[in-house]
Amino acid sequence: MRDSPLPLYAIDTGIVLSIFFDEKVDARSLRAQRLLDGNRGEYELVLPAYAMVEIFAHKDVRLPGKPAGHRELAKERIDEAARLLNECRFESADLTMRAAAIARELIVDCNVRAGDAAIVASAVAAGAERLYSWDERLIRATQMSYPGFVRLPPPADDLFGAALES
Repeated sequence: MRDSPLPLYAIDTGIVLSIFFDEKVDARSLRAQRLLDGNRGEYELVLPAYAMVEIFAHKDVRLPGKPAGHRELAKERIDEAARLLNECRFESADLTMRAAAIARELIVDCNVRAGDAAIVASAVAAGAERLYSWDERLIRATQMSYPGFVRLPPPADDLFGAALES
C-alpha cells in the first residue's frame, strides 16, 4: 500500500520512448518530459511492468536491422534503457492476478490488444488516478469501461494546472 499523499499517475510505453529515444525535440517530447519533471514532487509516476518489457523490445531501443555485432549493441542499448528507467525512480505497476482479471475484461469489453490491456489493468490495479498515453485508439477504446482514465499528456506549459487536475 502507498504511503504517499501525492497523486499517482501511470505512463504508457510511448511516453517513455518519446522522452529518451526520440531524436527530435517537439511539443510531444516536451509534454512527456513535463510529466517526468513532476515525478516525486507534484505527483508520483508509475510505469506498468509490461510497458518496461515493451520499451526493451522496441526497435528504437534494440536497433533496427541487424548491423554487425547487433546482439552486443542491442544488449548495450537495452541496458542503457534499464539504467534510464531506474534513474527516473518510477514505481512499478506489476501484472498481478487482479490486474490480469481487469485486463481480461478490457480485452472483451473494449477490444484492446493484450499488451495495452496489461498496461491499463496494471495501472488500475496499482491505484493510479489516470494513465497518460499517446495512443488515441486506446484512449477511445477504454472510455466506456474507464471514462477519462486513459488520456493524452497535458501541455508542457501547464505547470500542474487544470489539465493535470481534470
